[in-house]
This record gives sequence, structure tokens and C-alpha cells, in this order.
Amino acid sequence: MHRGRGTAAKVQWIDEAARAAGVRPGQTLAAARARCASLESALVDATLLAEAHRLVTGALLRWTPRVSADGVGRFWCEPVGARWIDGVRAALSHAGPVHVGVGAWAAVAYAAARTDAGAVDDAHLDAAPLAALELPPRAIEGLASLGVRSVRALRALDPVDVGVRFGPEVAAAWRRAGGDDPRGPRVPPVDEPPSVSIDLDDVELDRLEPLLFVLRPALERLLHEPRGRGLGVTALELELRGRRGVDPVLVTIRGGGPIADPRLLLELAHAHLERLEPTGPVTGLALVARELAPLTDRNVPLFAEPRRDPAAREVALARLSSRFGAHAIRRASRVELASALSRAAWTGDAPVAGPALPWREQVPPVLLHGEWIELAGRRRRLVRLGRVERALAPFWLTGALRVERLAWAEVDGPLLVMLRARRPAAWEAVAFVD
Repeated sequence: MHRGRGTAAKVQWIDEAARAAGVRPGQTLAAARARCASLESALVDATLLAEAHRLVTGALLRWTPRVSADGVGRFWCEPVGARWIDGVRAALSHAGPVHVGVGAWAAVAYAAARTDAGAVDDAHLDAAPLAALELPPRAIEGLASLGVRSVRALRALDPVDVGVRFGPEVAAAWRRAGGDDPRGPRVPPVDEPPSVSIDLDDVELDRLEPLLFVLRPALERLLHEPRGRGLGVTALELELRGRRGVDPVLVTIRGGGPIADPRLLLELAHAHLERLEPTGPVTGLALVARELAPLTDRNVPLFAEPRRDPAAREVALARLSSRFGAHAIRRASRVELASALSRAAWTGDAPVAGPALPWREQVPPVLLHGEWIELAGRRRRLVRLGRVERALAPFWLTGALRVERLAWAEVDGPLLVMLRARRPAAWEAVAFVD
């Protein structure tokens, strides 16, 4: 930038790993690879890079009012004060080597940062090599073949010839060398959170139902813009304004994940508003989405249906069974933590109070023959067989874990009978309720 409109500065840190490994300009590729054999490489993580840019911008804003990120590890700033360079270096010391340069415009500041000279003027830029103008290597080699190796030599060329012979990249570098450099610091834009405000004018809402009626379209308007950017609300503030002189009521609504459905937010707001004590009629409200998060496939409802195809699961199990044998596949089934017999409330002649049914124990157990059973002194027919349960038998009786099958049955009487499986096809009555 021109000095009359403000001084520009460039802050850049350079990775010193290759330099520490002994790599120098002019080496062959094989020599460079041999020296860099101990270096490790990693893929660029866009999330970590954005977080690093945010942290560095926050540190720079303590020393300058205007900051602009430019690529990886480069920031254009507006210096303030005599100790600005030392303050920036101290603030970014945790980020690695920091190079700071101050100049009348961006190209001069970059030349100062390359030499770590602090502040320089355009005369120093003229003496700098062409790399200070950030030209690509092929353009530098082409200019060097014509004897153009410094910024001063490039500026001596005719701009029309530069553009015709070397292309737009060299022409743009020629303009940057003369001060026509659009790069520079800017005021970081502040992302205002999505918000909706409603003034009810002369209308006063003193009941919950009309308030929810007004909230429904307001939530739809609030979520429209974030949902278009693939974002959902994780924290919402609802401000209820009353009559003049009455403090507004602030309600904070948080969800377990990003929410993009206004109906869900309305239900959450309904639950919060029901617990509020009324402080007077509502004459206006404001909604502010304080926190947003990306909507991803991981943010699914807690009780959503499983997405796996059951037919595909059966095919996979059939293939495993054919390859490893029928006994290699075992299907999980429900097993109660405690046996129904241990949960029963046994009674003799007197009834037992409580939530459990007062079972009468059948000693000894009576075997079920087809659809008939001898129970309580008479022969009874099986009317209905209920759900079959798998339960753990009392291991303290036998010393081993054993799963037994229990079933509920209705017989003539009517009687409710508890059946226990003796064998796969044989059942016996162990208790009944009359």
C-alpha cells in the first residue's frame, strides 16, 4: 500500500526443516532426497490450518487493527507503534521462525521480510533479486537469460514489451515493483450471528400458545440462511421483551447436535418456556444463533432407524456360514439380567402386596402334555402361549452360568401359568396365578 494511505507490513514464518537437513539451492534432486530422507511428510488438514489462521489472527489483532491472511503462513498487517515488530515476534514465537518486514507497499514489505531487515524503502527493493516479487522459477530463468536479475533491471524494461514477451505474471510483477500492489492489510470481517427480531407493536402476549405461534415462523427465518450453508444451530438465545421498565427475559437453548429443523427448536423452546415463571406480557422477542456447527452424516437423530440393509446382512451371514460352517454364526438374543423366578413374589394362602404378581409356586413342577396340563387339582387346556423369554438361571445354586427359557401361558380357569423349558420341545409349569 502507498505510504500516504498507511504502511503495510508482512509477517511470514518459513519452515526451517529442509534448511536444517542441509538442502541448499542448486542441488540435484537426488542429493536433496538423500539429505531429506529423515524428514516426515503429512497431508494438509484444512481444519487445523483454519484453526491456526484464527489463532494467529487473534494474536495479531492485539498489535494492529487490520490483519489479512494470504496463503499458508503469511499475513499482511498495519503496524502501530515503535515496538510493533518486537511485539509481533513475541506474540508469534510459539509458531516457529517469524520474519517481519515493513515497507511503503506490499512488495517492499515482502523484500524486508525475506532479508529480515525490519523496515526498508523502495531503494532496497530495487537491489533485491526477482524472487522478492514472487515470480515463478520459469519466469526468473527466462529473465535471467536476458540479463535481468534484479528488480531494478525489470523496472527498466518497457511494460508493454514485458507483457508481450513474458506474459501477465511478469507484467503484474512489474506493476507491483512500481507500487501498484493491491495486496495489503484489511479489517477482518466480523461474522454476525444469524438473528431475527420481532416487535409486536401494541399487541401483548400473555399466554404461551400465541407466543409459540409467533415463534414458529421466526425460527424458520432464522434457520434458512445457516441451513443453506450446511450449518445447524447448537446454541440459541431467545430474548423476551416486555413492557417499558421491565427487564427482558433471556432463555438459552442448547441441543446435543446441530439442529436445522425449526420444529425441533420449537419443541425445545416450548419445554423451556413452560418452566418460566410469568413476568408480564410479551411485547417483542429476538432470536440469536450463538453457536453453529456443520451438518454431517454423524449428526443423526438418537433414535433413527438403522441404515444397514437387513437383506445385505443376511447375505453376508450366509456367506460366512457356507465358508466356516453352520456353527460359526451365532445370533444374539435378548437375555434378562435376572430370572423371572427370582423376581416373583411368592405367596401361600395369603395375597402379597406389591408391584409383582403374587405367584403360587408349583411343587413339584407339572409337565405340559401337548395342549393339556394337570394343575390345581384338575385337567386344564392351554388357551394361549405368550412371549418366550431367555433369562439367566440363579448361578449361585449350581455354580455355573446357564440360560433358561421361560414362557407365559393362559389355561382354563382362567389361570396365568409360568412355564419353564425342560428340553427343546418340553415345558413344565413352575408357578401360577389364580
